[in-house]
Amino acid sequence: MTFASHQAELLSPAQWPLVEALFKQVFGHALPRELTQWKYAPGRGLSIGVLADHSSPTPRLAAHCGLMLRDLSAFGEPVRAAQLTDLMVAPQDRGRLLRMGSPFAKVVGHALAQLGSATNPGNPDRLTFGFPSARAMRLAERLGLVREIDQVHEVCWTPAPGPLPQAVETADRAIAGIVDHLWSLMRQDLADALIGVRDANYFLGRYLHHPTRKYQLHLVRSSQGSPLAVFALRRDENRVELSDWVAPLATIPDMLSAARAVSWAESGTTLTSWITQGFVERLAVDAASHGPTEFRIICRGDLPAALWQRHHHRWWLTPGDTDYR
Repeated sequence: MTFASHQAELLSPAQWPLVEALFKQVFGHALPRELTQWKYAPGRGLSIGVLADHSSPTPRLAAHCGLMLRDLSAFGEPVRAAQLTDLMVAPQDRGRLLRMGSPFAKVVGHALAQLGSATNPGNPDRLTFGFPSARAMRLAERLGLVREIDQVHEVCWTPAPGPLPQAVETADRAIAGIVDHLWSLMRQDLADALIGVRDANYFLGRYLHHPTRKYQLHLVRSSQGSPLAVFALRRDENRVELSDWVAPLATIPDMLSAARAVSWAESGTTLTSWITQGFVERLAVDAASHGPTEFRIICRGDLPAALWQRHHHRWWLTPGDTDYR
């Protein structure tokens, strides 16, 4: 089959069933409609696809690449960046993956073309990031579409007994004010980094109202009652994941002690988290182990050399910055 006449296009909500069908075919499990909407509803993201056959009475996608729009603090400046997600190609359409005219190249190229455009305003440097699989990363690199800017490391701790932090179950004014205060301190500490905004609007919405995932939120206070951190945990069988947190850098050890105590109280065997390479030492306090994963963080392939040097190992990304954890 030739795709010369099949261009990548922005998909409408009416075409979401095609995205979900391809997702099920590629990954072997469903993409719930609530999650599709959470990613690609107007104002939240863009869904881009190449249709395999326009004339077919039952159209399908040959390839797909999504963009989730994300507010960043980039070296202290506000940016509306875009995160590449749901990059997939139908198995029957993978024969020409390494050609620029392939469905894979078309969807990634069209996604990158949206950066800084009318569909992604507030992104003058056309910033993008993502957590592609090792295979997708290699393919996109060989086509010159993306390059590596950072790498994800996994950090593991042994659960340990200790004082338990306060559980957060509702997004009331008090907790929203605490999160906003902690975010202002965290943003100042990371003024030399690229970090997704973690204010109350984002953080509480992400972890208290996610459409398909359940998280535990906890508030850590000092012995005098001052707020030190708010963090999100996710249980995965016997493992507990520290998915995300809002805290100034100086209180990370207090947060980790509290997270290990919660893991101990819930009989977790291991507490784990992710952090990008440039900040591993900040997180690996009393860690049992840490090391690189297969996931490399992307930037666009034509990022100017000066920007690449400035951004290299300056991304702050955690498990919660993905679209799937």
